Amino acid sequence: SSGLYLDDMLRSLAMLTAQIMEVDLCVIMLMDQARGRLTVRASSPNLNDRALNFQPIDVDRYVWEKLREINEASFHKDNVRGQASEISTQALERLNPLKDTQFKALLSAPLIAGAEHLGLINCYSSQPRLYTPEDYTLLSTISNQVAIAIKNSHLVDMLAQKNLVKGFFDDLMYGTYDSEDSLRQRANFLGCDLARPHLVTLIEISQMEGEQNGKDVHQASTPSAQTEDERLAAHKRISSIIRRRIQDSYPGSVVHEHENLLTCILCLSKDPNAARLKTWLRDLSRQMRGEQNVRLSIGIGNTCQSISDYRRGFAEASEALQMGQNLHPEGGVTHFNDLGVYRYLYKIARMDDLRDMYQDQVGRIANYDRRKGTDLLDTLETYLECAGNLTKTSGQLFVHRNTLIQRLERLQSLCDIDLQERSNWLTLQVAIKVYKLRSNAS
Repeated sequence: SSGLYLDDMLRSLAMLTAQIMEVDLCVIMLMDQARGRLTVRASSPNLNDRALNFQPIDVDRYVWEKLREINEASFHKDNVRGQASEISTQALERLNPLKDTQFKALLSAPLIAGAEHLGLINCYSSQPRLYTPEDYTLLSTISNQVAIAIKNSHLVDMLAQKNLVKGFFDDLMYGTYDSEDSLRQRANFLGCDLARPHLVTLIEISQMEGEQNGKDVHQASTPSAQTEDERLAAHKRISSIIRRRIQDSYPGSVVHEHENLLTCILCLSKDPNAARLKTWLRDLSRQMRGEQNVRLSIGIGNTCQSISDYRRGFAEASEALQMGQNLHPEGGVTHFNDLGVYRYLYKIARMDDLRDMYQDQVGRIANYDRRKGTDLLDTLETYLECAGNLTKTSGQLFVHRNTLIQRLERLQSLCDIDLQERSNWLTLQVAIKVYKLRSNAS
């Protein structure tokens, strides 16, 4: 059941189902997981010409769950007729892609593998027909076997695709390819044109613990209450949504998924200078936070114009993601070029745990802020960045000049170091940044 032959397999299954059920037509629809819609994929007799004009069907959750209940009840003949009567003909018609035709009777069964809804199988008769409990049981048995075959096909296809993408990314990242021509051919097979500019982006997905936004976004269980399977299923669903939105906005991109990390090569053919990319990624992060209650941490490298640039691009994106998570624990978008001095301080902050008097002074101010609910450390950092200019500092902090002077007096009372002495400013600036890196990392 290789994914390369899924459509052939579905056509064969539709033909066998029509014969076994003794119906005039069998239609198999599969779910577009990202959009939550059903689309016709196979039929017997073949309706390809007509299927091209079918509109996707938005899934009605109520009807879907009722079909699932019928599917489960079909193996208990005493229950199936009562269950089936709960779904009206009108409700079933909402899942029917063949409306206003010569077919008079419809029998449906969901294609379910575990907890995943894969699609729907519909059987039609050209004459009025009252389906029996035995018919429901038989179609449910068939649909379960079809669902297993489809799931196996998806797994084979996904594994092959993931291995191709992973190998392609690894060769770009480590420069282990045989020749640039062979790498370009592999890229073309994956729908990626390396002659165009691309940009490496890493997206890490994490659950928002202890936060609720009042929306039905699969928040029935908190992250701590989730099983490992539930967590992986949630990451897979969210990754699918992100992948779809990337392809819609940046067609020609390639995405590799590993657990909660998406490694992306974004094609910039529509945005050559990446002028709108950061804004788009910030919007994506906000959308995922609101819709799925997840936090996205995103690291971006510089544009890759040639194949030799990608090794640097992967390293830059990885560094931007790692440092961005330390600087912005709440999530967000970090470009490598935005790191500034933090790039040089990051390793020092992690490796060197020795303290000096400047770190002690900064720690004392931070403790005061925590106890009193003040922002003196941020005030001092802004004051130093403005080179002691009171007007500029008060403007950036949006406070009155007198308020700023009062804060500086309070800061001086907490410090043994003379804040007016310019020779202390650079060391204090570095000490504040190192302190923040260490605090966020811990």
